Amino acid sequence: MIQHDENVFTNNTLGFEIKKPDDWVFMPSDWAAGFREKNLSDDEKVRQILKMANKPLVAFYLLHDSDEYVYPTVQVICRVVAGKWNRPESLEMQINNLKEVFRNFTLLESSSDTIMAGKLGTKLSATYTLENNEGILFDVFFRNFVVLNGSIAFNIGLSGPVDGPYACETEFDDIISSIKIR
Repeated sequence: MIQHDENVFTNNTLGFEIKKPDDWVFMPSDWAAGFREKNLSDDEKVRQILKMANKPLVAFYLLHDSDEYVYPTVQVICRVVAGKWNRPESLEMQINNLKEVFRNFTLLESSSDTIMAGKLGTKLSATYTLENNEGILFDVFFRNFVVLNGSIAFNIGLSGPVDGPYACETEFDDIISSIKIR
């Protein structure tokens, strides 16, 4: 069962809950995949990777009027994990994929032994440059967590501008703190 109150998304079947800031907007899952793809260049490698990604379980973003900054966005994807999950190997593969896809990818931090919502998982933070369809470049700060709960892996991505008025580190910290996995 999926529940929404004004700011909290809960999926009781998967045992997942996350709270968005008051001024952020939930995005329908079908929109999220298109939203992500629409803002990327015509790079075929990027498009193929996006096609492999599932629709998000939940996504939300901060809508603003500036063309100078990406929208701060949170997306949660879940997948079934078959067999034993090798966290260090999975993290290394994720980092290598991101290096191939994103221009100026710079890894800031990574760990295969992080705890989120009381569950063991992986964490990385990085910056990269994103180019939209008009050729405009954006510097992006990205955080990603992958947390296993039984056979379900939750992939939680938070991205936004590196700096400026829409850099949302405080909001991202609050969102991360709000996550519950049962």
